[in-house]
Amino acid sequence: MNREIKFRGKRIDNGKWEYGNYFRLVVHGIMRHYILPSAGIFFDDELIKNILVEVIPETVGQFTGLYSANADYIREPNKESYFGDIIRFYNTEGTEFIKELSWNQELCCIMVGNLPYKTLYDSGYIQPSKLKFEIIGNIHSNPELLKTTDMKKTENCCGNCVMYFNEDMNGVGWCDFHQEPFDCDEVCNDYSPKKNKDDNSN
Repeated sequence: MNREIKFRGKRIDNGKWEYGNYFRLVVHGIMRHYILPSAGIFFDDELIKNILVEVIPETVGQFTGLYSANADYIREPNKESYFGDIIRFYNTEGTEFIKELSWNQELCCIMVGNLPYKTLYDSGYIQPSKLKFEIIGNIHSNPELLKTTDMKKTENCCGNCVMYFNEDMNGVGWCDFHQEPFDCDEVCNDYSPKKNKDDNSN
């Protein structure tokens, strides 16, 4: 997937998002991180230094090339998605998912939670046309969104089901009941809890 190369990061002075080209420069022996707001436009070195905006390195994320469902593909910063965004989407059965968009360097692909982007189609999680999603926050400003959904789905998720096996490093395992792969934290109506060791004590 070809996508425009640009980044965002939170300013160190006021915490607001800045969008543009990403630079790392050593200043007085310390590595600092900057966004050049005029993305795609290059000036002479002296002018660049005057308009670079220093950002918090942990918040720097690249544009994914994906747009939220209600964006109509209009290129506006608040409609584009970046790595670190938290999105809400629904599978073909109408089940709600809240996941983080990230990049997996080893697999060289966009990840939606624990699943590669393409796997969502191959395993039938979503309609084959495209992933329609809503950006509801990001891991830097709203980390509680992920914690809330994890807690909500912990008890009856696939990962805790007796019919769920061979979960891999991406959190995808095999459902012996449905005979197809599922994400470990997906909620299923056919869920059957695994027995604890204490359950066999009597």
